[in-house]
Amino acid sequence: MKILKLRKVKLGNEYPLIRVTYKTLFGSKQRDVIKKTGIGWKWVDTDDFCLNDCLLDKFHESSEFEYVLNGA
Repeated sequence: MKILKLRKVKLGNEYPLIRVTYKTLFGSKQRDVIKKTGIGWKWVDTDDFCLNDCLLDKFHESSEFEYVLNGA
């Protein structure tokens, strides 16, 4: 999976979700991930773990609301 863009999703007064736009064989797709304490980042719509925990942690802790990766 090649991640193209990350964007924080606001719920109430917080930004607990990150919307991940990634490239597939059939074009781009968007899915949300949420951080589970002590577990890491998980896809909201499945029980699968999202890879790239380090990238998601850095983005979540930054002041940026959207991040486009090189090559997107």
